[in-house]
Amino acid sequence: MVVEDLRAENRFEDAALLREHGVVSGLSTTVHASGRSFGVLSAHTRSKRAFTEDEVLFLQEVAEVLGAAIERRRAERDKESLLGERTEWAAAAERRFSFLAEANALLSASTDYRTVLTTAARLTVPAIADWCFVDVVEEAEGSVTRFAVAHSYPEDEALARALQSTYRLDPSTPHGTARVFRTGAPESIPEVDEDVLKDIAVGDPEQLDVLRRMDPGSYMCVPLRIGGHALGAMGFISARSGRRYGAEDVALAEGLAHCAALALDNASHKASEVELVRELVRRAREEQRVISLPRKGAPQITPRQMEVLKQLSSGHSTREIGRELYLSEATVRNHIRGLLQAFGAHSQLEVLARARELGVLP
Repeated sequence: MVVEDLRAENRFEDAALLREHGVVSGLSTTVHASGRSFGVLSAHTRSKRAFTEDEVLFLQEVAEVLGAAIERRRAERDKESLLGERTEWAAAAERRFSFLAEANALLSASTDYRTVLTTAARLTVPAIADWCFVDVVEEAEGSVTRFAVAHSYPEDEALARALQSTYRLDPSTPHGTARVFRTGAPESIPEVDEDVLKDIAVGDPEQLDVLRRMDPGSYMCVPLRIGGHALGAMGFISARSGRRYGAEDVALAEGLAHCAALALDNASHKASEVELVRELVRRAREEQRVISLPRKGAPQITPRQMEVLKQLSSGHSTREIGRELYLSEATVRNHIRGLLQAFGAHSQLEVLARARELGVLP
């Protein structure tokens, strides 16, 4: 746009403002590059002037240089952003690979079914989930047994176990183990809302109350298979951490379930899938059963507390017990507090003395 006398110009809004600053003549051109406009470059004079063609071309060339510089800087920023995204993606992929490699090494080292699945669950917290469960399905009985539960917060582990011990396998259930077992495909819910909680509770007010108290934010569930046969499912829940699951998280969960299935297959010594499921269910029910101690007046403790008690009697430290039983030190201390309360003791030595006195320990 070339204007020789702004005093007679009314075609654009800035004319009056330019006149106030004493501008009489002006020349403006678009700053652009690659078909994109970035702004306007203008030159003005305080005296009337007729701009030559060379002056117009010069301003246009300057505008083109500016446009090319802006376009180059934008391309550099886009390249830096893309490089940052790819670097972050590569780092995340490397972390997932390292996690699965470590998990595979730990799981394949065990030949015990229960240890494989409980270890798989404990490996997930807090690396992947705030709490994790492993369900085994006995199709002939139409039942689902919660084989293992792991939680980042020991005080919430009881709530996680209370959600489900054994229930009938309802093929119409819209979420969870039943759906994953039925479809053979993973399930992912990035944002868990009230409607999802009601679907999971399946009309059970008590279970709905427990779910609300757990306050799950994001959820995924993947099948647990051996040789194409579904044994059950692994569930992962994000709560306090605020983590939201996406496709990469589901792939990581499927990878862990695959590592656990390979370890189970190795531990089964070629037993049939049906026999393996029955053995897993039997052991899970034994785990859930409270031990009845031998002498009158002896308190009742859980199987896990009994394991911790035996480890204490062997002189193991809290850290050693955690490593041996695949528990966090906080969880071990929580079990020890439960033993102190159960035996009415004030120290670990007193717990051991009371346990021997009552015939719980030799």
